[in-house]
Amino acid sequence: MLVFATDLDRTIIFSQRFLTGCEDVTLVERKQSELIAYMTGAAKELFKKLARSITVVPVTTRNREEYNRISVLQEIDYKYCILNNGGRIYVNGAEDPTWNEIIARKTAALGKTYDQILHEFFKVFGSAGLRRYKLSGDLLWVLSVKDYFPADRLEYFRQYAQGYGWNVAATGKKIYLLPLFINKRKAVVYLQTTYLKDVRLVSAGDSILDRDMVTGADIGFIPRHGDIAGLERSNVYTTVNQGLLAGEEILKNVMAMAGKKEGC
Repeated sequence: MLVFATDLDRTIIFSQRFLTGCEDVTLVERKQSELIAYMTGAAKELFKKLARSITVVPVTTRNREEYNRISVLQEIDYKYCILNNGGRIYVNGAEDPTWNEIIARKTAALGKTYDQILHEFFKVFGSAGLRRYKLSGDLLWVLSVKDYFPADRLEYFRQYAQGYGWNVAATGKKIYLLPLFINKRKAVVYLQTTYLKDVRLVSAGDSILDRDMVTGADIGFIPRHGDIAGLERSNVYTTVNQGLLAGEEILKNVMAMAGKKEGC
């Protein structure tokens, strides 16, 4: 059985800044009057067709409220989804209680609490460079920055945080502070061992938070515009296209695999 575990933002759906040069565009997310995310019309139809053909597992850093805004997900049938970067797993719309227990147990053993790690971040970087920050789903800090933070200072803080069980990931103008065990790949592995045994796994993602999931799959796809594009692995492919057309290209490749019942 073929399973497609895919990141959403900047992999399958895209913000307005990726629309340049695309004519076949359809809106797939809005927040009140704000237009947020798009796909090509062809990609949307491919995604819906793919969900009817194989097991599709959306995997995202979004929380449930943000996830529910994506209209195309209301148009497909799927049994599993992974939210909060792997912090929550949903099966038939309900949170998996065993996974929640695992996350809660590991959270209690962290070397620093959520408030403490944020305090340490402010001690190193201050708060003047932040636009806003939030604790998403009570599982990870999401910090939106005004400008890119120096890479050497981020690396220093990342190494410091790792000693207390925390990951620091920068993608675009967002910085994520999250426990090392809240990881998309770990959540996908749990799904495989619990519900989806003996499957061929295809995965797609664009950012450092997707790297383990993409490289750990049987076949992985990275959009050319992605932070991890060009990653050299025998099982990982970078798209020819960028932006919305990269998302469409990924879906075409997975659809071809579904039709052939085999890899690239």
